[in-house]
Amino acid sequence: MGWIKFNDFKTADNRESGIQMSQHLDLIGDYAGVFNALLIGASNNTEAALLRGNPWGIIGPRTENWQVVNASFYNYNWGMAAAFGSCSHCWHPQTTDQGAREYTVSGIHMENVNRRIRYGEKMDIYHDLDGSLTGMGPDSWAS
Repeated sequence: MGWIKFNDFKTADNRESGIQMSQHLDLIGDYAGVFNALLIGASNNTEAALLRGNPWGIIGPRTENWQVVNASFYNYNWGMAAAFGSCSHCWHPQTTDQGAREYTVSGIHMENVNRRIRYGEKMDIYHDLDGSLTGMGPDSWAS
């Protein structure tokens, strides 16, 4: 994909992920990403089959220059469910590009979330501009 921006997305009750991007062009400047999103892991309408899975709210790409700004995560509070996942499709044997990538995040809000990040096969690096993901203050990192 190119310079894709997911604006004002609302997702709920997804078995794998609410939003996932596998790859985008490595663009410099105003990054591709997710903006003003609402992600609900399990709503009051959730089927029992979902609760046997371990979804992510957002799975980031295996490319650089991607961001998440103002995302709210609710009810990722069972099993291995998590708000963030890393390196979309890096687990696949035909993946041609793997390894750590840097994502930029800010304005993250979480309620009833047991696991903030569940790393995949290849780990990524989260640059938390305001400390809302890590809880470690502005300009902090998770890897």
